Amino acid sequence: SNAPPWGPPPPDPDAAKRQERREKVKRAMEFKKAKFWAKKYQEVFHPEDDAKLIKAILVDVKEWLQQGWNATELPRISQHLADLEDLSHQIDNAVDMTSMGGLDVIFELLSRDDAEPRYMGVQSLGLWVAGTAVQNNDKVKQAALQTNLIHAALAHLRSNSSISTTTTTTTTTTTASSDPDPSSSSSLRSVAYLRKKALYFLSAVLDSNLDAQKVFW
Repeated sequence: SNAPPWGPPPPDPDAAKRQERREKVKRAMEFKKAKFWAKKYQEVFHPEDDAKLIKAILVDVKEWLQQGWNATELPRISQHLADLEDLSHQIDNAVDMTSMGGLDVIFELLSRDDAEPRYMGVQSLGLWVAGTAVQNNDKVKQAALQTNLIHAALAHLRSNSSISTTTTTTTTTTTASSDPDPSSSSSLRSVAYLRKKALYFLSAVLDSNLDAQKVFW
């Protein structure tokens, strides 16, 4: 026979224990690594920093509203609202924003019912913030009901529906103008965008929300 004269090594009674120790060390190292990166995350992206930023944005937007909607400051306000929408993806941030009166600020933003495209832009951003904040967030959904944002969004849908129809008819019978009037193509785009964000907010707030659905119907 060509079989080696020695047989297989005897079983190691401590092999299982050594493997268990290796697994424990591995888990401990993974936990330590996760704890390290969690600490680093807190240092870089501290929740308190988000809350301070949200508060600063709301104060600035509210002051802008109270001072008469200065058109020269629209780019800054638009950026504020875009930043607020991004922050509102985090559930805790959305709750903080609401507790600081953010939905009241958005409601005030929607209260202007003129048809100037430049103001429709910031109103659209306000609806975008509200729609993001209420997603999968029951606390913010209930606050949106109390703030009457559903009626505000519906009002813009109804009013801008007639504006859109009028604008479409008018643009077929007038020549292009550089003046920012409601019959310009920019107005059409602004109306479409505003309606899109109103629908975005409504779909988010009505989802799995019987109270909101009753208000809607």
